[in-house]
Amino acid sequence: MGRNPDSLADVGGAPAPTLRGEGLLAAWLQVPAVHEDELNDWYDTEHLAQVSSAQGFLSARRYRTVSDGENWYLALYDLTSPGVYADEPVQRILANPTPWSRRLAKLYGPNRAVTVYRKILQIGRDPPEPAPFIFVARMDVDPHVEEPFNDWYDHEHAPRLAEAPGCLRVRRFVAVHGTPRFAAIYDLTAIEVLKSDAWIDAREYGRTQRMRERMSNVTTRACRRVFVLR
Repeated sequence: MGRNPDSLADVGGAPAPTLRGEGLLAAWLQVPAVHEDELNDWYDTEHLAQVSSAQGFLSARRYRTVSDGENWYLALYDLTSPGVYADEPVQRILANPTPWSRRLAKLYGPNRAVTVYRKILQIGRDPPEPAPFIFVARMDVDPHVEEPFNDWYDHEHAPRLAEAPGCLRVRRFVAVHGTPRFAAIYDLTAIEVLKSDAWIDAREYGRTQRMRERMSNVTTRACRRVFVLR
């Protein structure tokens, strides 16, 4: 049986006891390496607090890709619901950038991607603090196979990866604003988890290759935590 991707579900027995909000705001930014220090100062001393001050924001933390060659930064905000992003307080903040925000916008230019998600799956408890590492997978899928894709991801792929030692939590999301349509975030104790035999075996198990052939616009990035506001 397939599952409606717009409904929230937990896999593997009892429901996860703390599903921290149904929405997620994810913002990817990249600036030239020479401006990374200023980006971090702006985010950590002004922008993160400004955006997350709006009602409905539950958390705010930042990550950087592990690969020095990419230098992509990711800000994640848990939301009470996806609709928080469209509410007037958030849009007012975004429509009235500070002088520093306007300067940074010139530095990152088109290297910005903002997506708002609805959570559709969680395996594992919410950790007491944000994981030191995360692995983020984003993709579109052929609409004709979306039902078997969700069945594979929710009942085979994600549960097996969640059992790999060092994987703390798995969450899946469907986009309500932005693309690609689907995303999965894996909370990890260490980046080495991604190279473990258990992870690789789970990643390649079963219908994985068949489903990969139906995916498009796939991006995967391993990231380390760099800042937590709350």
